[in-house]
Amino acid sequence: MAIAERAGIRSFWPDNTADKLYIPDYAGGIGGAELWKKIQEKWPGITMEELYIASEHIHTDHLTYDLYDSSDYTNFLCITALKEYFDRTRKH
Repeated sequence: MAIAERAGIRSFWPDNTADKLYIPDYAGGIGGAELWKKIQEKWPGITMEELYIASEHIHTDHLTYDLYDSSDYTNFLCITALKEYFDRTRKH
């Protein structure tokens, strides 16, 4: 997780990990072909059955402020590669 501070304002951005890919929803969506390309670049040969896709509403800006402001949150597609993918692609 990347936490930054600028002019006393703390911000957060989730890191992609071995099993997770975060795609921010800036413009209201992503096309299926573009999404699948990003998934295949991260996990070559993965199948739909080996994925879990969820939306996450993450607090990304003004972390230390105690007043709710919807603009301080970012919507992400959180794509998780399941254990089955890693079991199948692990070198024996």
